[in-house]
Amino acid sequence: MLAGAGLGLYLALTLARWRRGEAPSLDLAIFEQAVKGYAGFAPPIVDIKGPGANQLGDHFSPILALLAPFYRVFPTPVTLLVAQCVLVALSIAPVASAARRRLGKPAGFCLGGAYLLSWGLQTGVDAQFHEYAFAVPMIAFALAAALDRRWTAAAWWAAATLTVKEDMALTVVAFGAVMAVHGWTRQRRAGAATVRAGAVGGEEPVWQREWRVGVALALAGGLAGAVIFGLVMPYFRGGGWYYWEKLDQTGGGLGLIVGILSPPVKLKTLALVSAVTLGAAWFSRWSLVAVPTLAWRFASSDPAHWGTTWHYSMILMPIMFLAAVDAVARWRASERRWARGIGHLIPPLGAAFALAAVAWFPLADLAKPATYAAPERAAQAERVLAAIEPGASVASDRGLIVRLATEHVVYWLGDYPELVRPDYVLLDPLSGWSGDPGPADAFAESVYGGDYELVEGLGQADDPSAYRLARRLP
Repeated sequence: MLAGAGLGLYLALTLARWRRGEAPSLDLAIFEQAVKGYAGFAPPIVDIKGPGANQLGDHFSPILALLAPFYRVFPTPVTLLVAQCVLVALSIAPVASAARRRLGKPAGFCLGGAYLLSWGLQTGVDAQFHEYAFAVPMIAFALAAALDRRWTAAAWWAAATLTVKEDMALTVVAFGAVMAVHGWTRQRRAGAATVRAGAVGGEEPVWQREWRVGVALALAGGLAGAVIFGLVMPYFRGGGWYYWEKLDQTGGGLGLIVGILSPPVKLKTLALVSAVTLGAAWFSRWSLVAVPTLAWRFASSDPAHWGTTWHYSMILMPIMFLAAVDAVARWRASERRWARGIGHLIPPLGAAFALAAVAWFPLADLAKPATYAAPERAAQAERVLAAIEPGASVASDRGLIVRLATEHVVYWLGDYPELVRPDYVLLDPLSGWSGDPGPADAFAESVYGGDYELVEGLGQADDPSAYRLARRLP
């Protein structure tokens, strides 16, 4: 029921945004180009990143190939948006089920509902498609299996995230390390007698199995990460990993600590990540699985990685909620009365916090009539898109770029002018890309050379809100 409700809310939000023509970034166009390549039994070429650029050299996400059959039947970016909503909603089931098994139906409903409404999932869905959508249910199933002590299943689910994005290797190492350390510690506490008893019974003790599987998973994650970063991505890119340049050069030591904790937006993000479970998650060892993601984000020099917008917090939500389930279950089993009291308060208070916090996050827009109204420029956008013949190459800014990739070869405006001669140049003065770029034909000639002309009836420079389209002359 909760997964179905989540799917309905996520679809309503993302499809309403699409209908209004909103494009928070160019990511959707990038991923559509990659999936389009797979659907055509070809490499995942993303020309937006550069002419002939292979997506596996930008981010290692072979999992995108799973969307190819669906895209082949429904060749539209909406296919990717719907897929993301389905994947995120799917993760609600293992989170809510794990909470129900350990804490009872009321608490399971409260924590499952709080997870459904968590700000990290909302902002991820609102940012349009991203490959992290695949990792969200994988992590949820992995941690749910770990809470059930199904170590092998947990390891396979965690290892599957290696196909989602290269940085997931760090998460896999952390997952395996938590399993290994906990299993080793419990095994030491159990003593040699328990190990001998298990051996006599012909069955490996549960904590010894956790230790062995954890070590194997951590080693596999580290080896996979080394191969992906050191060999695979440089091979497809033709050089080193571009995103190394975004890591903050703080010089290490105290400078690194200060860099990770400042500016204050990082502390705000950390506070909100903690608040989704009222801090309960940090009392479970499984919360440590979230540390690598938080560490690389805060060490990055890119401000987009620090805040609560975009999709970067999606993968933290199942970690925090299932860690909270583990912590609350232990509190409820405690002999201390105060601990049992906290264990019973966390689920309803967490649900109340999630419901109240909706007012500051994207799902609140579902209650606003403007969310469903067509924008004033919708008709003009349709005329612009209709004026570009299928198969033509287009250089564009953020304005309409996510609506071009299905039928056109698309480049990011201004990139690689020495290699690209687009058939069309499309400008949106309201996209925030470069202010008012002036007439599209003059802009195109100054950037790409050659001769361009304004498409009749479109792109008049005297209208500051009009799309501007220029066509290359033979």
